[in-house]
Amino acid sequence: MMSHFFSCPPSSELLLILLSLTGALVCCCVREYDLAFDTHIYPAWMYGEEANASESEIYRCEWGMMNGALVGVLYLVVCTTIPNSRIGRCLKFIAEQSDPRS
Repeated sequence: MMSHFFSCPPSSELLLILLSLTGALVCCCVREYDLAFDTHIYPAWMYGEEANASESEIYRCEWGMMNGALVGVLYLVVCTTIPNSRIGRCLKFIAEQSDPRS
């Protein structure tokens, strides 16, 4: 059942999971960089005049990290445990339609 999931070339579902987890990793790296150097990547005017740009960016990175990781893990659980359920088929359809290789 899972043999096609981890095959080579990777399945569409696996690519979406990796994309989500890579986004979470990027958010984690940006957050750690901001914490270590007390800086921000985007210009301060993007966050408003009363906001601390470094704290605002750290907060947004934390939310992005949590969202990306949770979506990736949830998607992995659904695709590996209940792939024939209604939500599993829906996620498979979304993955296949968003795959540029097909």
